[in-house]
Formats: sequence, structure tokens, C-alpha cells
Amino acid sequence: MLSSPAIARVTATPVRVTRRGASASASRVGVTRRIDARVVVADSGKRSILRAAPTTAALGSRRAVRGASIVPTAVVEPPASSTSTSTDSKPDDFDWHANWYPVAFEADLDDAAPYTFTLLGEPLVFWKDHTAAADTNPYRCTADKCPHRLVPLSEGRVNEKGEIECGYHGWTFKGDTGACTNIPQLPAEGTAMDTALASPRSCVTPYHTQVAQGILWVYPVSKMACGDDIDALPALPLIPELEHPDCVCQVSLFF
Repeated sequence: MLSSPAIARVTATPVRVTRRGASASASRVGVTRRIDARVVVADSGKRSILRAAPTTAALGSRRAVRGASIVPTAVVEPPASSTSTSTDSKPDDFDWHANWYPVAFEADLDDAAPYTFTLLGEPLVFWKDHTAAADTNPYRCTADKCPHRLVPLSEGRVNEKGEIECGYHGWTFKGDTGACTNIPQLPAEGTAMDTALASPRSCVTPYHTQVAQGILWVYPVSKMACGDDIDALPALPLIPELEHPDCVCQVSLFF
């Protein structure tokens, strides 16, 4: 067994450093440090002392900076990966966006005002389209930034057509497609308006939404990427027991 743990001895040796062109009385005294590693090993009742002075390679290459000292560093290598890892485990294949997420209780939403929510680092805006057909989902969701000046659309309003209207310059957008429908700064007559509205740069990114079990859900993948068929998306992660008429529960959302 070891008679004592490894001991690090630090010795300080004063060194006189004289500025060029200065007298001896104007010289400054600096200090250099040397670290010796002393390891005491007991072997069959005999003690042997091993001394090893750290080298530049052992301390790690470090560029000398005027006025600074070299500090020894330690590098810890990660353990070798186990060859017995299951091939069925593929954490890198999980897509956080390809899932439904709850964003609000429907009872807490204002039917006349936009609602903003940041999901996976992306600001989203939700609102209720009062022009939606009966027995259809009236909630719309797009990226919460106007393509004109990147102003949050949630700071605007829902107009009489059920569209989201930017509060800065009045640009309006459809919630189901994200298409821009009006740019007040352009004349209504002529080709300028039609050209601007047809440009993809004037659109916002739309997302799928659903309402189930009193909760508003969103699928944070652009409709341009996943398509318009909501039935082709994964099923909502609902709780079947909540659908039972005799079920009484209290649900809380934590953000």
C-alpha cells in the first residue's frame, strides 16, 4: 500500500531582472516558480523516491505572454465507448420538432387578441380566425415576426377577415397559408401589389394546430415542409382517461 499520497512541492527562487538602460537601484525583483513532483512508494518495506520535473510537453504547450506565468494543465480523456452498446438506441435520430406540443389551455385564450409562445427557440403567434368554417379548427399559427421589419406579429391585431395584421406597417397575413394579403404602402392598382404579394419573401411560416382535451397544440414544422395533410402527422399524445365522462381531474401546464 502507499505510505503517503503524491506530494507537490513548490519552491520559489528570487531572480533579479534589470530593465535595459536602468541602474541597479532601479531594478525590479521577479519570482519564478518550479514545481517538482515527489512520489513516495513503499515496496517490500523499502522506500524509493521518484522525482520528475515537469517538461513543456507535460504542462501542455502554452504561448508565453509577457507578465504571465506558465500554469500546468491536466487533460482528461473520455472513456472509450463500449462495444456492447445496443444498435437499437439512436438518440441522434430523435427529431424534437416532429412532435405535437401543448401551448395553452383553450379557456385561457382571448378570442380577439393574438397569443405569443416561444417553442424550441422559435417565437410563434396564435390567434382565432372567427371566419373559419363551423366544425373546423379556428386557431391559426405562424412565425411571430413580420417579414418586412421582423416586428412581432403578436403586437398587432386580428382584423375583420380573421388575418393577423402587423402593428408596425399594417401588413396582413393569412393564418392557414402564411400568405401576405395586403401591403398598405403599395398602390392597390397596378402590378406592384401583385408582384409583392406573390413573392415568397412577403410570406410568414405557417404551422399546424389542433385543439384536444381543452388544450391548444402545435406541430412546430413548417407546412411547406410537412404538407397540408394533418392526418399524415403523428397522433396527439392524448390521455384516454380524460375522455371518460366520469373522469374528474386537474391539469396543469408548466413552461
